[in-house]
Amino acid sequence: MMTSDSDPSRPDFRKARMSILRFQPLCNALIRLVLGTVLLGSTVAISYAEGREAADSLQLALSGFRLLVDDVNGHGSIYCCGQPKRAADATTTAVTLAISPTLTTMKVGEHATIAIAVSTSTSVDGVAAHVDFDPTALQVTEITVGTVLPQVLQNKFDNTRGEIDFTAGKLTAPFPAGNFELVYITFLAMDERAGTTLVFAESPLRNSDATFGGVSILDGVKDGTIVIESAGEPTNTPTPTASPTHTASPTSTASPTPTASPTHTASPTPTATPTPTASPTPTASPTPTASPTPTASPTPTASPTPTDNPGSYLRVSSISPTQGDNATVTSIVVLGAGFQEAPTLQLDGFALDNVNRINDQQLTAVVPPGLPVGVYDMLVTNPDGDSVVLPDAFIVTGSGIFINSVVPAQGLAGFEVTLNLYGSNFAQGATVKIADVTLPTTRISESYLRITVPDTLIVGTYDVSVMNPGGGGAIAFGAYTVLDLETSDDLYAVGSQIWTDPNSLRANTAGQVRLTVTRQGGKQPLPEINVQFLVNASNIESGGRLLGRGSITPLWPRSSANTTSVVWTPTLPGVYTLYAVIDPDNLVPESLESNNVVSRTLTVLPQAADQIAPRVDRFTINNGAESTSALRVQLDMEASDPTPGSGIQSLLYQEFEFSQAANQWVPVRNSGWLDYTNSYTNFDWDMLASPGIKYLQAWAADRSGNISTFPFKAGINYIPPSDRVGRNLAHSYRYSLQAGEEMAVTVTPISGDPDLYVWTPNLNAPPYVSNLSGAAVDAVTFSADANGEYQIEVYGYSAAEYQITVQVNATATSAQSSTPNTGDANLNKAPLTEPVLSRSSVPSDQQVLPPVPVQAEAPSTPTARNLYLPTITR
Repeated sequence: MMTSDSDPSRPDFRKARMSILRFQPLCNALIRLVLGTVLLGSTVAISYAEGREAADSLQLALSGFRLLVDDVNGHGSIYCCGQPKRAADATTTAVTLAISPTLTTMKVGEHATIAIAVSTSTSVDGVAAHVDFDPTALQVTEITVGTVLPQVLQNKFDNTRGEIDFTAGKLTAPFPAGNFELVYITFLAMDERAGTTLVFAESPLRNSDATFGGVSILDGVKDGTIVIESAGEPTNTPTPTASPTHTASPTSTASPTPTASPTHTASPTPTATPTPTASPTPTASPTPTASPTPTASPTPTASPTPTDNPGSYLRVSSISPTQGDNATVTSIVVLGAGFQEAPTLQLDGFALDNVNRINDQQLTAVVPPGLPVGVYDMLVTNPDGDSVVLPDAFIVTGSGIFINSVVPAQGLAGFEVTLNLYGSNFAQGATVKIADVTLPTTRISESYLRITVPDTLIVGTYDVSVMNPGGGGAIAFGAYTVLDLETSDDLYAVGSQIWTDPNSLRANTAGQVRLTVTRQGGKQPLPEINVQFLVNASNIESGGRLLGRGSITPLWPRSSANTTSVVWTPTLPGVYTLYAVIDPDNLVPESLESNNVVSRTLTVLPQAADQIAPRVDRFTINNGAESTSALRVQLDMEASDPTPGSGIQSLLYQEFEFSQAANQWVPVRNSGWLDYTNSYTNFDWDMLASPGIKYLQAWAADRSGNISTFPFKAGINYIPPSDRVGRNLAHSYRYSLQAGEEMAVTVTPISGDPDLYVWTPNLNAPPYVSNLSGAAVDAVTFSADANGEYQIEVYGYSAAEYQITVQVNATATSAQSSTPNTGDANLNKAPLTEPVLSRSSVPSDQQVLPPVPVQAEAPSTPTARNLYLPTITR
């Protein structure tokens, strides 16, 4: 940017802040937020070329607080520049910038990483953060850029003045909303302080802001405090804790994302369980380098974190597989650290055979046949007598049947619940029991059963057992818990809800780790929930390395939310186990305290030339149809890999259904990674036979193992000839209508008493209701008064079987288009005041996906791009 200040009569606006947003043709190229030094009335030239024969040329003239953009054809547009913040309204919600965590405690000589967090429920396309600190107490050693706003326009710090200046934006939709971290700053504690503050600057030259569409939407900032203590004496290396007492009913294992892989046939063959690879050998922790001279977007080099397998004391982090049949031998792999030559392994006193030490972090062994069915602790003992126990490490089953997970793992008393059992070797005719009661069971495949838990099951924790008709079975101890509707307040998650950004983590590259936490029950919002993240083990005493803490502020009753993220930079490629501990300080009284620790195993990839994620550009079900009466549907998708890229290699489809018991969308079917060329169009998919709105996601991966940042979602309503709804439950259907279109819905009872509700896009309007009793037909006809999504719910006033018909006409067919036909409502029934399924609820974009097959990168020729950015003068 060239400026001239030769005219002394002009007002001096050298330090004016300029936001350039949403102008063509640059809006598809780069700039959404720019900090620059300009003179009012200055002329600026910016050129940009992207595969065009001639570059676009623009002339920008600042006039007052307007930005005039002229293209080469003389067409001009005026865009807002430096507008004041407008008041929040129904479509704009203010934004808060905060230091996270707000209070950090360090010791002199230690490093600590804080985040600049953004909190908003509306879209944001640019954020500028200017933070002041005391340079005699703190020094910045590293700035790590977040991934949510990828276009970084300013990234610098000054350890003499105590200033941090960071600005970033995003060019194209989808724009971020919610809670995310803009940037991560690592400080070195220099001197003892009772409290030193990190303050967002408010000077005219360095003013923090957040924008969308050229308008400031920043509502406020929250400063932070760092307490610096004296260095003190170093602590000793912790020793393993004593062996815990084995419990009769251990906590059920974390529920992974289901792995049943449907192909073009109705009953897909499950993929084999992969054998874990060896744990990576730790590298020595390097001495932190001096603070680097900042560049525009520096690669973090200072103060590397310790490796993910530090120390040599004995510990056990995981074993695989975690189950075995007592009729055969089972080979296992044990991961941990500190394994000496010739250790011994036992399962509750039963010695394991063929124990082999691969290295100090990996053992192999064989579980002999003949052990009684049950759950076992594993004891590992070194020749020097040192020992450690992994509680509830291995499940012995009978006759080849395995239960890997039960989803959801809990429900409310008084509600009928559909449970999904994932495992292997489920025969046709297999039966499932809870509390010695045989439950209605549907066999989807040899690895997937669905059961219906009655609404009469009382509060308590139950074992879940599966029996094949020819004999043999398996038990998942304590796998399902019934909670009281009125008094329950429980926090829980499953291992498949520990998610990372990006999906494919790479060695020596910073990634973010988060957890989706669900609150079952409760009466009032919890102001803050903390979650502790570790790698290797669930606590430091057993060898876990603390990654940090995330939080949710607040967490409402009967809701799910994502924690803020912690940064993890794996030092080596390989297989790792991540652990999340909900409410680690036990500050929240819960109905069930035994389900607060979850874990998942993931593979960290090596560095690659291509680390840019592909994207899914299009995805449809039955060519965009809104409903179907057939379970088999056809999927079509398209994906692309931005230049330079290795090319699209794989795709993955995932199906979800809403679980009212868990109050969340549950992944019920997963295709695994399919060859893109053979699966992206006309792909046959057999949906599960549950009525209502169904959502599928399409993901893409390239040859280098990068996974698309977001999936493409599509929904379709499944309407069978008839179906059954349980008492207090509902089946939800969703249709998009244009204003003036007419919808007619009829629910005909076959047995019981179903009621009909239709919720409009107007959140403040009551629903259209027909809740006649008994065998009376419920019907609603109305004309849409606004564009949007209309949600139909068939509610079980009692358990009922019903038929539903839905008709949508382009225009109203009668003069009563604005008056709903609801029949004669039953005044003795209390109508629902809100939908059972929240109208905004859809499956989360954050999902745990299986590892991607990685192939050699295809050669690519990058597209030439010329970009001329403004020069910042001071």
